[in-house]
Amino acid sequence: MPAETSASARVAAASAEFFEDATAQASSGTASARRALARAVEVPSEAASQLRQAKVSLSHAVDGYRKAEASVFLVDPESAAELRAQPDPLRAGTPGARDKTMAELSASLAKMEELLSRPLNQSSAALLLSEAQSAGTKIVELEAGLAGMAGAWADGDEANFRRQFFLASPEDAVARVFQGALAMTGDVLPGMLAGAETNPAEISERLAAVKELYTGSPEAAPDSPSLQLLVQETAPVQAALTRASIARAAALAGVLEISPDNQNLRKELASSLADVTRQLTLAAQSLGIVIVAEE
Repeated sequence: MPAETSASARVAAASAEFFEDATAQASSGTASARRALARAVEVPSEAASQLRQAKVSLSHAVDGYRKAEASVFLVDPESAAELRAQPDPLRAGTPGARDKTMAELSASLAKMEELLSRPLNQSSAALLLSEAQSAGTKIVELEAGLAGMAGAWADGDEANFRRQFFLASPEDAVARVFQGALAMTGDVLPGMLAGAETNPAEISERLAAVKELYTGSPEAAPDSPSLQLLVQETAPVQAALTRASIARAAALAGVLEISPDNQNLRKELASSLADVTRQLTLAAQSLGIVIVAEE
């Protein structure tokens, strides 16, 4: 009779599925947007409807990427093999170098749609073609990068990051998920919050991903494998404190979407993110996971 699967192994498998779904959504959405944009150029009579479809598909891709972004922090930065196996196409892990391709593509599609909303003349037609060519180049590159991320998490590939590295050790996988969540709350999100140009929705959606990584999917059964259930077994009070801290930060981020220029709210959210980072660190420590802060 096979041995019962450990709690850590179940959490590792659930986390792998989370990243598989998110990266697949980002990849497929970008591919759909690229096809719609190409059709808009090839068949001018369908340009308006295809651009609308491209916008919807790109939005779907953006949602998936924001959920998947924590995955790029699950690698051992000293391992060239892991870095190759888990690509970071939008440079989320490179301080100060975050790629803005998705935002630029969204702006391009909106600009093309606006140009098509009124009769074209020679000048606007030339501008439309130039915008379409530029967007076409960017979206092909983005599609390739996000396909690489999806490949890292696809189930059934024995040579990808998921199989070779992430699931190789369930206990190590749990530590990696904590490290990914901590990278988001301790580095990525505070950096985004400090940027005045950042859309608050970008923070909300990434925080929602952190919450799901810790508590599990909202649609899942209460006893479904999650980091929270693991922590609850050894430190139930800490498990509850961590969940409450994440929920508070998520709520503040939601309010910031309504009032993006509220500086006091931004400071409160920054403080809340610091508390989430502290609580996640304590939760990891309750499982014997040592979190090493980067200098």
